[in-house]
Amino acid sequence: DFIRGELIGMYVIVQNHADPTLKGVEGIVTWETKNFLYIKKSNKVIKVPKQGSLLVFKLSDGNYVKVLGDKLINRPEDRLKQV
Repeated sequence: DFIRGELIGMYVIVQNHADPTLKGVEGIVTWETKNFLYIKKSNKVIKVPKQGSLLVFKLSDGNYVKVLGDKLINRPEDRLKQV
């Protein structure tokens, strides 16, 4: 199940966000907390709230998966334990 997987190191696109200034941000997830993803774009890291976001992750096989950020709100280690 994708939602229980590790997000750090994945390529992500913020397809939509409650904060319109974050729409279109894309890059590599460098860190994750309960409520935020840290996305490296060029030489800077952008802190993106999970809540209110629609995220598109690129999988290792080249496919993409779309996820509502609200479904990712949890500490990463707790999300990994969810059934």
